[in-house]
Amino acid sequence: MTAAPPEPASEPLLVVDGLTKEFAARRGGEPLRAVDGVSFAVAHGETFGVVGESGCGKSTLSRAILRLLEPTAGSVAFDGVDVRALDAAALRRLRRRMQIVFQDPLGSLDPRMSARAIVEEPLEIHGIDDARRRAAEMLELVGIPAAQHRRKPYAFSGGQRQRIGVARALVLEPDLVFLDEPISALDVSIQAQVLNLLRDLQRQLGLTYVFIVHDLAVAEYFCDRVAVLYRGAIMELASSERIFRDSLHPYTASLLSAVPVPDPDVERRRDRIVLRGDVQPLAPNAGGCRFRDRCPVGRERAICAEKEPPLTEHRPGQLAACHFPGEAQKLVAA
Repeated sequence: MTAAPPEPASEPLLVVDGLTKEFAARRGGEPLRAVDGVSFAVAHGETFGVVGESGCGKSTLSRAILRLLEPTAGSVAFDGVDVRALDAAALRRLRRRMQIVFQDPLGSLDPRMSARAIVEEPLEIHGIDDARRRAAEMLELVGIPAAQHRRKPYAFSGGQRQRIGVARALVLEPDLVFLDEPISALDVSIQAQVLNLLRDLQRQLGLTYVFIVHDLAVAEYFCDRVAVLYRGAIMELASSERIFRDSLHPYTASLLSAVPVPDPDVERRRDRIVLRGDVQPLAPNAGGCRFRDRCPVGRERAICAEKEPPLTEHRPGQLAACHFPGEAQKLVAA
């Protein structure tokens, strides 16, 4: 069961409703559901975060929205256009306005091409004139000086390679950019530089971001609103401030309990919520709460085994899919 997407502060640029993506299982088994009825809306100029452990379906969700993977069910509306209804030619034209920055800055760049050629390529694919000048300007904007434009990816650091990936995504002047773990492969000292660059570019170019991330501290710093994803479904959705100050779902509380606190006295006093096992894809018709087998609150409660909790607005602007919202906070001393 899914809830209607909460209304963002302004007219939404992106509306995702009931989006589902299944993958066929080997040897005739039941298909695996990587994304399960996800709904949300993103406003113009917003940074919308999608947070969760590895294997929760974050990257699959972004690729299904962009139709890099074909969704199994649900709808995606971008600036009022039904993305799933577009034919190949129309989708290609729309993709000028929707771009993605990938996690691995080296693996996503062609090692045979120079930095300038990498950024020129999407302009040439879309038949845009003056590709060389536009590519050079975009590389300069992301901090790659002209003297380095002819270098190939191996000659750059990880942070510089990610800047080239950002330039490639932005050179088509998109409105919406998916940032798929864009700093996870970088050194900590470089991560802040790339995040600050992305924030500056958002202000300069009027960009809207969907930010895929597993690090909640980064999400708190960078995102306006956050959706916490588990086994392909949203467990909690609220403003970044509300998620990090007064979360409702036990999964959110467990992730937050693992975030280091700068104050060593507080760090010593508080308890960790340690989750058992790993994230596994959800089989259709699994029944009950998808988090119950790892949940510190509902593991032994009958309703959690019998009924999946709907994503419900428990406070203004704060939704959670839990039969016992807020109870996990009692387990964490702070």
